[in-house]
Amino acid sequence: MGAKIVSLEMPFQKYTGNLFCPACGEVVYDSEGMPGSCGHVLFTYHDDFGFESEEDTLTKTIEEVLEKAKSCDEHPVKLLSEKITSKSALIFEITHGGMACGPVWDTFYVGIDFYPSVKQGE
Repeated sequence: MGAKIVSLEMPFQKYTGNLFCPACGEVVYDSEGMPGSCGHVLFTYHDDFGFESEEDTLTKTIEEVLEKAKSCDEHPVKLLSEKITSKSALIFEITHGGMACGPVWDTFYVGIDFYPSVKQGE
């Protein structure tokens, strides 16, 4: 089944702050685009920077997903979502836009496990 991906699009030029973990309130992604960390974060992903994860159990899976993404037309986060087995995991896909030399849009992903210490089946 995998983890569900929830897509959020912020109004143009209205994304002004940090993304906080919905489970504990820690900063997960700050307003400068730098990932934070708490025990609930499985990974962060940005097309320009790739995956960031402190979850040792995901390292091999992420490598496999990146290899598979090279040979198919699926986004790496979608492929990873299919491999996450925790029933308490959720992935946020957050798109926001602003002005540079013209309008620019950016999307980042954050995988959260609301109960990371609970093993599957417990």
